Amino acid sequence: MSTNELTLVIDVGGQSIRCILINSNCQIIFSKYLPYSVLVKNSRFIEHNPSEMKKIILILLKRAKKEAKYNQYPICNFALTVQRSTFLCLDKQTFRPLSPVISWQDTRGADLLLQLKIDNQLIRHKTGLIQNSHYGASKFLWCLQNYNLVKSAKDKDRLIIVPLSSYLSHLIDEQNEFRVDPGIAARTMLFNYRDLCWDEILLDLFGVSKNLMVQIYENNKVIERVETIEEVNNTLVIGDQNTVLFSIANSSKNSLFLNLGSGGFLMQATKDNKDQKTGMPNYLQCLLYVKGGIKYYAKEATINGVANAIRWFQSFHKLKVIKSYTQVAKEKNKIMFLNSVGGLGAPYWRSDIEPELIGKSGIDSELKAVYESILFLIKINVDLFNADASLNRIILSGGMANDSLFNQSIADLCNVAVVYTRHYEATAYGAFNLLTDFSHAKSLETWTEVMPRENRELLIRYSLWIEMMESRLNND
Repeated sequence: MSTNELTLVIDVGGQSIRCILINSNCQIIFSKYLPYSVLVKNSRFIEHNPSEMKKIILILLKRAKKEAKYNQYPICNFALTVQRSTFLCLDKQTFRPLSPVISWQDTRGADLLLQLKIDNQLIRHKTGLIQNSHYGASKFLWCLQNYNLVKSAKDKDRLIIVPLSSYLSHLIDEQNEFRVDPGIAARTMLFNYRDLCWDEILLDLFGVSKNLMVQIYENNKVIERVETIEEVNNTLVIGDQNTVLFSIANSSKNSLFLNLGSGGFLMQATKDNKDQKTGMPNYLQCLLYVKGGIKYYAKEATINGVANAIRWFQSFHKLKVIKSYTQVAKEKNKIMFLNSVGGLGAPYWRSDIEPELIGKSGIDSELKAVYESILFLIKINVDLFNADASLNRIILSGGMANDSLFNQSIADLCNVAVVYTRHYEATAYGAFNLLTDFSHAKSLETWTEVMPRENRELLIRYSLWIEMMESRLNND
């Protein structure tokens, strides 16, 4: 990589789209984000406006090009990082959206999934996933049954179902076909992550024809060019969470990555798609990235309610400002929060439980219970990853990593060292490293490390929370 080349990362998050320019020394020289609308009809229906997202992408590409010109450096590398299970339906002749953008947090297909009664082991073996309505398949079926425009386009052989990454890649590249990388395709629950193809058996089970699906390409071949930036000669399209494991150079195999944004994602690299640990039946085998036929995998656990849970609480009480964990941590109370915001993820995998504050107290005490529920979901998952006591550190990133007391509490609960640095763009740096072959990858040398300390009060609260969860889940 030349010393004067720039890497542009467009990162499509849960509520905003970010544009990040990184120089050849792995330094961010420009960053801007623009929010987009999130339409929450109810706890199961969460949508976005495709036209609004398209407009923001074009604005940010134009702004990045202007910024690069100001710095007198060419943008030679381009990455698009996108939420993995978000999609929409299109007319494949006119490219007109026939549905909203349906969020990964949306679970409208939950009832349909239950009705299908598909064998969990079949889904697990073919996709690496746990059967769940956050993934695309049941939502595809819902759209085919409920949107008249979608049904009409299917009857006329004009329908195509595209991951959000495909829709935006098509906009950026202006190519004639829609493409998707294997890692994002895998989040549809219709993709065979072993053979890297749409699975005929799963497509048939969900009533989705293969001709409705997009073409599969390796991550560096989804976008061939960036139409508005001629200098780009190296591209990448990848799921946003999939880049996190590539964000640090030479991380130990005994490290666990924990990225806390709208949701929380725990990941640990594996050599292949075989589960290396026993006693982990409720975790995902995640296909991260494919290049030159080489596949990269990880074990993954998902917590759906992290920043989403804080926003839920803020909306529930109509608060203009939300306090940090540090600000409410000293509150004394017996309130618990059943954190099923967005559906219960690992290790429970339940989409039929509503969020619930159990007990009554003041706003700050309730907020503390919400923060604690996030900590407790982290602990229960880390403990299962660390069943053989092999973990030596948790590498923490995301917006929640900016609260030092919250980070210390993770270390205390999990009895594992936590390393973090404030405002670390893990997704962008991971994309940068993949595009530049780790030529200037950051290390953990300058990160803050916190060691576990005794925190008996928090462990007692965790035990009570576990009792509450078992009681509530067993009674439903």
